[in-house]
Amino acid sequence: MIRVGQHQPTDPPQTPSERDHVARQRGHDLANLRGHWGEAYEIAWGNGMFGAERRDNHASVSTGTAAQLRRLIREDYSANPVRRELGE
Repeated sequence: MIRVGQHQPTDPPQTPSERDHVARQRGHDLANLRGHWGEAYEIAWGNGMFGAERRDNHASVSTGTAAQLRRLIREDYSANPVRRELGE
């Protein structure tokens, strides 16, 4: 079953260049997660957290990093695959 991961805070980026790099990396991470899991989960970023919501029963999880979210999604999907109906 999907569960909440542990958010591990990091120091916020200080310079505009660091902030740009972090934003680009986050965009890449989101695109990657959506590309692999978007049919089964709604993937989002908000309030400093990565999140996923199952498309079948709407159970959700949020965590501090894309890697943690990917791990939680894999665990959840392995335990209980998301049902996908044709034509949806």
